[in-house]
Amino acid sequence: MPRSSSPILKVQFLLDGKITYINTAAAKYLQGSIETFIGKNIYTLLTPKELIDFEIQISRLNLNRPLWLTQLASSLTEKAERIKWSLHLISSLDDNVVEIQAVGRNITAWAQVSENLDLAMKIIENSVDGILVMDQQGFILMVNHAFTLMTGFGNEDLVGKPISILENNQHSAEFYGAIRKTLFEQGAWQGEIWQKRKNNETFPAWISISALSSTEQPSTHFALYLRDISTIKSMEENLSFIAFHDPLTGLPNRALFQNRLTHAIELARRNQKMVTILFLDLDMFKTVNDTFGHDKGDLLLQEIAYRLGTIIRQSDTVARMGGDEFTLLLEDGNQGSIVGAYTVAKKILQVVSWPFTIDRREIVITPSIGISIFPTDGDDVTTLLKNADLAMYRAKEMGKNNFQFFSPELNVKVHKRLDMENHLRRAQECGELSLYYQPIVNAKTQKVTAIEALLRWENPELGKVYPDEFIPIAESSGLILPMGEWVLENACIKGRALHDQGFLVKLSINLSGRQLESENFVQTIESALEVSGFNPEFLSLEITESLLMGNLEKIRKALIYLRSLGIGVSIDDFGTGYSSLNSLVVLPIDTLKIDKSFISDIANNPHNLSLVQGIISIGHNLELMVVGEGVETKEQAGLLTANACDGLQGYLFSYPLSDTAITDYLSEHF
Repeated sequence: MPRSSSPILKVQFLLDGKITYINTAAAKYLQGSIETFIGKNIYTLLTPKELIDFEIQISRLNLNRPLWLTQLASSLTEKAERIKWSLHLISSLDDNVVEIQAVGRNITAWAQVSENLDLAMKIIENSVDGILVMDQQGFILMVNHAFTLMTGFGNEDLVGKPISILENNQHSAEFYGAIRKTLFEQGAWQGEIWQKRKNNETFPAWISISALSSTEQPSTHFALYLRDISTIKSMEENLSFIAFHDPLTGLPNRALFQNRLTHAIELARRNQKMVTILFLDLDMFKTVNDTFGHDKGDLLLQEIAYRLGTIIRQSDTVARMGGDEFTLLLEDGNQGSIVGAYTVAKKILQVVSWPFTIDRREIVITPSIGISIFPTDGDDVTTLLKNADLAMYRAKEMGKNNFQFFSPELNVKVHKRLDMENHLRRAQECGELSLYYQPIVNAKTQKVTAIEALLRWENPELGKVYPDEFIPIAESSGLILPMGEWVLENACIKGRALHDQGFLVKLSINLSGRQLESENFVQTIESALEVSGFNPEFLSLEITESLLMGNLEKIRKALIYLRSLGIGVSIDDFGTGYSSLNSLVVLPIDTLKIDKSFISDIANNPHNLSLVQGIISIGHNLELMVVGEGVETKEQAGLLTANACDGLQGYLFSYPLSDTAITDYLSEHF
């Protein structure tokens, strides 16, 4: 950059233009000697345009006299350089201008620099990229108009502030620290970043920062270039969505489904989990297209996609593979995955088979579903999809509108379960359900003090079905609710009948998790008591420890209300579940029933005996009754009695008895 060392040019002349003085620098610049110019008219050295400019400036000087200082740029020669002249009055007589002095300096280089700076500022201000300049310490010196438009921050907001004012919580302190480290080590950094606006919104941006260096002092300043890439990111997302989603239904397509399945298999293999695939094909979909038209068929596919989305968890995936084929991916499964797949498949059959109304026309269509499970049916994407597809075709061969597992063994098991559920749905109305009663005796007197109502089912085709087979099906299908109401009402009716005969025994009834969670739980019990006229003080409700893992506060409120009616509460199978001692304190419990697994080996295993003694001690310290279940030998009964167990129940005293047999039993043992 040029410095102010160019010589000063000085010329004095009269108002008529006659030169009276010129210094050496001016004479040299004008390419002559001092003598050459003395007496010469300065106007002869000017171009016509310059002459006009000089005359105008001198006229202004004459009008304003010594107070006016004017400047003009002129060449005064044919040289390319420009001289900036300062014209001012140097002497006067009787208010008339006598002599003018022109003092000039060569400004060619300075003018070029100034023009370049002006040009640079115009480029910066008109740049579509946001530009910020900061010093070596990170303090902001300026921002351009584009930066203000993008961020809302102007010079008045930022100048003099540290660059950290633009940081936001979308990135960690370590992230910004790494940028600064790279910048000072390498002199440049660029990358994608979430940039903050003045209103604290953020937007995706591409930032490039580089050092501005001079020959004398490197890295004196840094320039930051900012570009808003929101549109680009949106386009990328749209392109990604188009690439991995079905355009008709918006569901993941085959490519995305296979990607997710690959990832799910990797996680399942690492965590020893199971992954389930359901392959669904619509039965007779071609007929729908041919009858109603492809546009109606497309609307039907969209509605099916919506319905499928309503029956899965957020972690699972529904995809359209093409045509009328859909797949479902159920992740993070365990040994219960078979039951889970069974449940989801049943829901699919239900929701897809419901009539569709398309343009005021009712359309009914059914699905065929094939199921494969990792790792038993394959350990890679291709094999699992192929086997699920094969199972789906087997479902079509079996008459459509059903589901099949790839494994023949699983098919037998699942369809046995499905048959059992179908029979169970009709069991109540067909009179196949009955109640049996097992006595509970006083440990010291061995007189009956209570009876436990036990549900039994006998089907003409299936024969006698054990509770551990049908109760889980009733739970998962929701049938346990109407069945539970039936048990409560009929058991209370039997209890009232026994009381009327003089057998004032307590009645114990088991509750399921579904019943406890039901909104009508308390009303159901009150209704049973009202219909039967049974005294609530003789009713005891048994719940298992595992049920306490649910909504403990909700259960507590319901049980407290029932206790206020006089109804007792027992914890069944105590010692095998997950209840904490705290639950024994906060819940209104009056009885603990020790699980039979501890009783069976009490005479031979001192550890079991110690556990039983501990449970009895805990129960009594909490002022609870303690009952031992599964008592089958006199030795077991003796040990329990010797350790102050209050009640005993088991085959030693009686097997579960029918409605009539329990009355006869009480006649002898009450």
